[in-house]
Amino acid sequence: MNQLNDTEYLQRPLIDGMVYTINEDYMRISCPGTIFAEARRLSRLDKDEILGLYQNVLQTAQSKGIKISYSNHMKKQIVEGWAEYEISVAEAQNLFKDIIAQSNVVRDRGVHMGCSDDSALDKLTALSSKYSGFFQRNSIVSKTSDIRDNLERLQADLSKPDSKFDMIYL
Repeated sequence: MNQLNDTEYLQRPLIDGMVYTINEDYMRISCPGTIFAEARRLSRLDKDEILGLYQNVLQTAQSKGIKISYSNHMKKQIVEGWAEYEISVAEAQNLFKDIIAQSNVVRDRGVHMGCSDDSALDKLTALSSKYSGFFQRNSIVSKTSDIRDNLERLQADLSKPDSKFDMIYL
Protein backbone atom coordinates (compact mmCIF):
# COMPACT_ATOMS: atom_id res chain seq x y z
CA MET A 1 0.00 0.00 0.00
CA ASN A 2 1.41 3.38 -0.87
CA GLN A 3 1.56 6.31 1.57
CA LEU A 4 -1.50 8.05 0.11
CA ASN A 5 -3.68 4.96 0.47
CA ASP A 6 -2.36 4.33 3.99
CA THR A 7 -3.33 7.87 4.97
CA GLU A 8 -6.77 7.29 3.47
CA TYR A 9 -7.11 4.00 5.37
CA LEU A 10 -6.23 5.66 8.69
CA GLN A 11 -9.02 8.23 8.16
CA ARG A 12 -11.66 5.48 8.15
CA PRO A 13 -13.62 4.78 11.33
CA LEU A 14 -12.12 2.37 13.85
CA ILE A 15 -13.69 -1.06 14.28
CA ASP A 16 -15.73 -1.17 17.51
CA GLY A 17 -14.87 -3.54 20.32
CA MET A 18 -11.22 -4.16 19.43
CA VAL A 19 -9.25 -5.94 22.14
CA TYR A 20 -5.46 -5.80 22.11
CA THR A 21 -3.74 -8.24 24.46
CA ILE A 22 0.00 -7.82 24.05
CA ASN A 23 2.68 -8.88 26.51
CA GLU A 24 6.08 -10.58 26.38
CA ASP A 25 4.60 -14.10 26.15
CA TYR A 26 1.31 -13.70 24.30
CA MET A 27 -0.48 -11.48 21.85
CA ARG A 28 -4.01 -11.43 20.52
CA ILE A 29 -5.76 -8.80 18.46
CA SER A 30 -9.48 -9.38 18.16
CA CYS A 31 -12.96 -7.96 18.13
CA PRO A 32 -16.25 -9.74 18.72
CA GLY A 33 -16.42 -12.46 16.08
CA THR A 34 -12.92 -12.03 14.65
CA ILE A 35 -9.40 -12.88 15.75
CA PHE A 36 -7.03 -10.91 13.55
CA ALA A 37 -3.83 -12.35 15.03
CA GLU A 38 -2.84 -14.55 17.95
CA ALA A 39 0.48 -16.03 19.01
CA ARG A 40 2.12 -17.44 22.12
CA ARG A 41 5.86 -17.41 22.78
CA LEU A 42 7.50 -20.77 22.15
CA SER A 43 9.17 -22.04 25.31
CA ARG A 44 12.40 -23.99 25.00
CA LEU A 45 12.33 -27.61 26.16
CA ASP A 46 15.13 -29.02 28.28
CA LYS A 47 17.15 -31.79 26.62
CA ASP A 48 18.30 -33.33 29.91
CA GLU A 49 14.74 -33.39 31.20
CA ILE A 50 13.51 -35.21 28.09
CA LEU A 51 16.38 -37.70 28.19
CA GLY A 52 15.71 -38.25 31.91
CA LEU A 53 12.07 -38.89 31.15
CA TYR A 54 13.10 -41.34 28.42
CA GLN A 55 15.38 -43.17 30.86
CA ASN A 56 12.65 -43.28 33.51
CA VAL A 57 10.12 -44.76 31.07
CA LEU A 58 12.70 -47.28 29.89
CA GLN A 59 13.59 -48.39 33.42
CA THR A 60 9.96 -48.61 34.51
CA ALA A 61 9.06 -50.73 31.49
CA GLN A 62 12.04 -53.01 32.03
CA SER A 63 11.23 -53.46 35.72
CA LYS A 64 7.66 -54.48 34.81
CA GLY A 65 8.86 -56.93 32.18
CA ILE A 66 7.31 -54.98 29.32
CA LYS A 67 8.77 -55.51 25.86
CA ILE A 68 10.40 -52.44 24.35
CA SER A 69 10.56 -51.62 20.67
CA TYR A 70 12.98 -48.88 19.66
CA SER A 71 11.36 -48.44 16.25
CA ASN A 72 10.33 -44.83 16.93
CA HIS A 73 13.97 -43.84 17.53
CA MET A 74 12.97 -41.30 20.18
CA LYS A 75 16.37 -41.02 21.85
CA LYS A 76 18.16 -40.79 18.50
CA GLN A 77 15.80 -38.03 17.35
CA ILE A 78 16.40 -36.04 20.52
CA VAL A 79 20.17 -36.45 20.55
CA GLU A 80 20.79 -36.00 16.83
CA GLY A 81 18.10 -33.38 16.24
CA TRP A 82 18.84 -31.17 19.24
CA ALA A 83 21.09 -28.67 17.43
CA GLU A 84 18.42 -28.16 14.77
CA TYR A 85 15.81 -27.80 17.51
CA GLU A 86 17.88 -25.12 19.27
CA ILE A 87 18.30 -23.17 16.04
CA SER A 88 14.56 -23.36 15.29
CA VAL A 89 13.63 -22.22 18.80
CA ALA A 90 16.02 -19.26 18.57
CA GLU A 91 14.55 -18.29 15.18
CA ALA A 92 11.00 -18.63 16.51
CA GLN A 93 11.76 -16.52 19.58
CA ASN A 94 13.32 -13.78 17.44
CA LEU A 95 10.32 -13.86 15.13
CA PHE A 96 8.00 -13.62 18.14
CA LYS A 97 9.79 -10.41 19.20
CA ASP A 98 9.04 -9.02 15.72
CA ILE A 99 5.40 -10.09 16.12
CA ILE A 100 5.14 -8.25 19.45
CA ALA A 101 6.70 -5.12 17.93
CA GLN A 102 4.33 -5.23 14.95
CA SER A 103 1.37 -5.89 17.25
CA ASN A 104 2.20 -2.67 19.07
CA VAL A 105 2.23 -0.83 15.74
CA VAL A 106 -1.21 -2.25 14.89
CA ARG A 107 -2.53 -1.32 18.35
CA ASP A 108 -1.16 2.23 18.12
CA ARG A 109 -2.72 2.75 14.67
CA GLY A 110 -5.93 0.94 15.49
CA VAL A 111 -7.79 -1.38 13.15
CA HIS A 112 -10.10 0.56 10.87
CA MET A 113 -13.07 -0.39 8.72
CA GLY A 114 -11.91 -2.08 5.53
CA CYS A 115 -8.95 -3.61 7.34
CA SER A 116 -7.95 -5.60 4.26
CA ASP A 117 -6.21 -2.34 3.26
CA ASP A 118 -4.21 -2.16 6.51
CA SER A 119 -0.50 -2.48 5.68
CA ALA A 120 0.52 -2.87 9.34
CA LEU A 121 -2.03 -5.65 9.91
CA ASP A 122 -0.89 -7.33 6.67
CA LYS A 123 2.70 -7.31 7.92
CA LEU A 124 1.57 -8.78 11.27
CA THR A 125 -0.40 -11.48 9.45
CA ALA A 126 2.65 -12.39 7.37
CA LEU A 127 4.85 -12.61 10.49
CA SER A 128 2.24 -14.73 12.29
CA SER A 129 1.94 -17.05 9.33
CA LYS A 130 5.70 -17.56 9.23
CA TYR A 131 5.73 -18.14 13.00
CA SER A 132 3.00 -20.79 12.77
CA GLY A 133 5.31 -22.79 10.49
CA PHE A 134 7.40 -23.67 13.53
CA PHE A 135 4.44 -25.64 14.89
CA GLN A 136 3.61 -27.72 11.83
CA ARG A 137 3.72 -31.50 12.30
CA ASN A 138 6.89 -31.98 10.26
CA SER A 139 8.91 -29.28 12.05
CA ILE A 140 11.65 -30.19 14.50
CA VAL A 141 9.91 -28.12 17.19
CA SER A 142 6.70 -30.11 16.81
CA LYS A 143 8.51 -33.46 16.61
CA THR A 144 10.52 -32.73 19.76
CA SER A 145 7.43 -31.59 21.64
CA ASP A 146 5.54 -34.70 20.51
CA ILE A 147 8.31 -36.96 21.80
CA ARG A 148 8.22 -35.23 25.18
CA ASP A 149 4.41 -35.47 25.32
CA ASN A 150 4.48 -39.18 24.38
CA LEU A 151 7.08 -39.90 27.03
CA GLU A 152 5.04 -38.06 29.67
CA ARG A 153 1.95 -40.04 28.66
CA LEU A 154 3.86 -43.31 28.81
CA GLN A 155 5.30 -42.46 32.20
CA ALA A 156 1.85 -41.63 33.57
CA ASP A 157 0.31 -44.79 32.12
CA LEU A 158 3.15 -47.02 33.30
CA SER A 159 2.88 -45.67 36.85
CA LYS A 160 -0.74 -46.77 37.14
CA PRO A 161 -1.06 -50.02 39.09
CA ASP A 162 -3.54 -51.44 36.57
CA SER A 163 -1.47 -50.63 33.46
CA LYS A 164 -1.49 -53.51 30.99
CA PHE A 165 1.23 -53.04 28.43
CA ASP A 166 2.67 -55.89 26.43
CA MET A 167 5.01 -53.58 24.54
CA ILE A 168 5.92 -49.92 24.37
CA TYR A 169 7.48 -48.14 21.43
CA LEU A 170 10.39 -45.84 22.04
